[in-house]
Amino acid sequence: GALALATEQPTAELLDQKPHGHDESLINKKMWKHIVVQGMYQVFWMLMCLYALPKVISRYNITERGDYYSAECITKTAEYYNWDRNNATVGGTIWTCNVITRCGFPMGGETRNTNLCVLQPAWAPALVPDNLADAVCRVNSTSMTGDTCWLSDTVGNAESNLSKAYKEQNDDDWKKPLSVLFNMFIMMQVCNEINARRINDEYNVFENLHRSPIFLAVIIITLGLQAIIINFLGIFFKVVPLDWKEWLA
Repeated sequence: GALALATEQPTAELLDQKPHGHDESLINKKMWKHIVVQGMYQVFWMLMCLYALPKVISRYNITERGDYYSAECITKTAEYYNWDRNNATVGGTIWTCNVITRCGFPMGGETRNTNLCVLQPAWAPALVPDNLADAVCRVNSTSMTGDTCWLSDTVGNAESNLSKAYKEQNDDDWKKPLSVLFNMFIMMQVCNEINARRINDEYNVFENLHRSPIFLAVIIITLGLQAIIINFLGIFFKVVPLDWKEWLA
């Protein structure tokens, strides 16, 4: 961008400007105005893209941890342990996922001491402890309270596997909005390069643009490289291809 702007040919209108003294600031008030306004504009839209886009448009939604655990726990746990998905016995798939999603280990803390949690009957009328080993090991033996047991190991390992799977899902979910953010940032820089051709509040920033072949070449190369990165180099830049609507937006 700096190279493109520096190679623009001088115009006759420059001779109409008043002389500039050596003690004048390199960046005048008008320049500061453009810098601040352009900076605020870019920050506003990037923050909107980062925080509002995933909440407003469903295709960019980020899966919440609780929703993912509830939807995928049985599948991921059955695959991890090579268990039957419908095993509801103590220490089985359904029992383990209930402890993870309904008993607060780590999801569902608000239902820990209700009949939605499979541990509650073993502890009633007392409250289910908030320590995993204390909570689950009493199911088979009161003497094991406070120590780890195979049940706590089972739940802990299943939750650890589920947490890892959720992280992978979360990374994939973020690729789409972050790709839009990255593309938006580059497009705003291209627009800013064009705007920066005029710094004295001129309305026509495209004036004599056709007389600046190096500037045009830099803009075209920038857009071309951006298209290549988004569509073909996602494995290196962790982005995904965008459709034509996203490019126009």
